[in-house]
Amino acid sequence: MVKWELRIWMDREYALKEEDIRMLHNKAKEDLKFNIFMGFDGFVDKILKPVRMKDRDNTDFFQTIKEFADYLAAKEGKSCSVALEKVQEKIGGNMPIMANALGTLGCKPVCVGTMGFPEVLPIFRQMSGNCLLISVGNPGYSDALEFISGKLMLGENGDIDALDYRRLISAVPEEELIRYLEECDGAAFLNWGELIGSNDIWENILTRILPKCEFKGRKTMLMDFSDFSKRQKEEVEKMTELIRGYAQYFDIAVSLNENELEQFSEKLGFGEMSMEEKLLTLSKRFSCSEMVLHLLGASCYVKGDEILSIEKEIVKNPRTITGGGDNFNAGLLLGLLLKMDMEGAIRLGAGLSSLYVKYGREVTWEELMEYSFSS
Repeated sequence: MVKWELRIWMDREYALKEEDIRMLHNKAKEDLKFNIFMGFDGFVDKILKPVRMKDRDNTDFFQTIKEFADYLAAKEGKSCSVALEKVQEKIGGNMPIMANALGTLGCKPVCVGTMGFPEVLPIFRQMSGNCLLISVGNPGYSDALEFISGKLMLGENGDIDALDYRRLISAVPEEELIRYLEECDGAAFLNWGELIGSNDIWENILTRILPKCEFKGRKTMLMDFSDFSKRQKEEVEKMTELIRGYAQYFDIAVSLNENELEQFSEKLGFGEMSMEEKLLTLSKRFSCSEMVLHLLGASCYVKGDEILSIEKEIVKNPRTITGGGDNFNAGLLLGLLLKMDMEGAIRLGAGLSSLYVKYGREVTWEELMEYSFSS
């Protein structure tokens, strides 16, 4: 059913409008210095590839998650070992990766998360100098097993599980939170799923901080949830209620993938619906301004009572895929801050994500401007 729907959605292709392309090319880094308040996670990622076969001259990796899963399933009741080849060790977590992407482009992210305590760890100090790092605890650690078809994240959360509002304000007092939110041009609340204390943090900011903020106008906030399969139905219902509260202060842009959409459908009891109906139902449930669903070869978004889609490049032989979604979100939020419409913002995010997985690193504004947005 999903494939059938996508064939309908893919009938429409969009390129950046000529005026958007001219606007982007005329932007200097001085024009991109948006202050963006971001939180609240932080991981150290070890990127690994599972080895299927190896000799002195050649290494053959598992290509897909299914291939790897079938291999493991065949070992049921037996013992086995899997060799892993380390590709790199890097900053991880939705907030640090997205913030680093925005900082590399020229924005000024205020990064509140778990990046080391009492001092920020050296690996996070390698982030863009445009990022202001405020750490509230030690990071989690993830082994990211990468395949052509996706990735398998094996996480050790550590201090992240202990992060709540009380711990947050021990590092960032309430008066500072008020100032950061008043001064920001936009915000991003990320990785709700892995932060056990996320509802506590979100609710206290909503009830204790935002009413004291003197905003000069509405701002854009991007929300991304990550995998929340382990969270209880009641927690998800509470989170949707909080998002409606945030919509009183911000224009909310929700970014999610197909797995997260299915989790919302299951935990909120959507029943038998098409993907299109689920997306429309969730958008109304959140009272959000924008909602985008990113898939492998396309992004779909809500416009009124319609679902529109934009094709995006599928990078062959990517250097990494971990962080591709975070770079998409960075481009999406930047596009919205530049007052692009949703089509243009998605194109910008897709371009940034494609270049990131192609190069395996953050992308500069100059490199992004060389990308062909019309393909």
